Amino acid sequence: MFRHYFVVALRGFSRHKLYTFINIAGLSVGLLAAILIVLYVRDQLSYDTWIPGTEHLYRLERGPRTEGQGIPRSAQCPFPVLRAVGEEAPGVEAVTHMALELMTVHSGDRSFHERVTVVDPNFFQVIRLPLAAGDPTRVLAQPESIVLSQRVAQKLFGSSDPIGKTLTLNLDHNRSCGANDTTCLDATYSLVVTGVLRDLPHNTQLLADLVMPNTSRADALSAKDKQSPLAWMANLNDYGYVDLLPGARPESVLAALNPMLDRAVDLTQFGMHKRLSEIDRYYMTPFRDAHLTSDQYGGMTPGGSWTVVYGLSALAFLIVLVASCNFMNLATARATLRAREIGLRKLEGAKRRQLVAQFLGEAVLTAFAALVIALSPSRRFYCRLTAVSWTSRCRSGT
Repeated sequence: MFRHYFVVALRGFSRHKLYTFINIAGLSVGLLAAILIVLYVRDQLSYDTWIPGTEHLYRLERGPRTEGQGIPRSAQCPFPVLRAVGEEAPGVEAVTHMALELMTVHSGDRSFHERVTVVDPNFFQVIRLPLAAGDPTRVLAQPESIVLSQRVAQKLFGSSDPIGKTLTLNLDHNRSCGANDTTCLDATYSLVVTGVLRDLPHNTQLLADLVMPNTSRADALSAKDKQSPLAWMANLNDYGYVDLLPGARPESVLAALNPMLDRAVDLTQFGMHKRLSEIDRYYMTPFRDAHLTSDQYGGMTPGGSWTVVYGLSALAFLIVLVASCNFMNLATARATLRAREIGLRKLEGAKRRQLVAQFLGEAVLTAFAALVIALSPSRRFYCRLTAVSWTSRCRSGT
């Protein structure tokens, strides 16, 4: 019976080629647009979800206490504030710090201008990025060490093993140097490669191609500068992450932070008659939500938007709805042309459920053909539009 319905449907498609083309083309275009939107929304929702153990991880951020001061909220936070949270706030398991510095990297007789990520030695233990070589607990234990991504390791050392090899770094701008201290500004630092980081996919808020510990002499900010009163009020392009114990609440951490600010900095020495907690306000954004919420306030990568995600999701639904209504309208308009066929089938003894099965089968076959046509270019178009055709996701088809 099903074979008979299938043959009849194919004959109908062959007999009415223009009608079949319009139906399948309309559905294909609608489904292709909806699939591309769904892929984009899926990609936006996948940011940093692939990193294990980040369920209780938050990014500490700062903003003005009162509105209308012309000071925007920032995705960054001062270095000593994060350190104080790790030492004194309740429910905190660990904190880790991250900063970006531009440096010139020398490998043999070749030099490259690179962005170096300066982190706490416990960085790979708090944010468990995948390492291709090296132990996460030991790769940054030594001050003069550095971890390279697979891409950078290939560029610097080719196919040879980079572990144990030495790189020389020059700081493009050393914040600890005086304006005329040429000896300090021209200093070079030798770091040993202790690990290789797998290339991060595009769906992450982090930038990490060269990662070195902030205990290194190559850190652009000295330990004294990190604890100065001014450091409590300056961002200095630093990012702070707080890992809470299970059951701990970020509100309790933020409540304990205000007294720390007031004890650490006396603003009267700067001619101000307010407490620091009355000027600055801190936020804790879930690590996995940062891309769609607070990355717009100065994150390392361009931020997304929940408004865009919801809007595009609604648009995809409307596109499918309009394509479906167009398909039903065309089928309804053609119903009178098939009245003779229906009458002949009834005369031959066809029952109502058989006629329903036939027409539903034709509709399903048309929709399936449109879906196959829509699926074939959707992944390729998506990879080109998002410029991520090099990623494993595009290569594997997931």
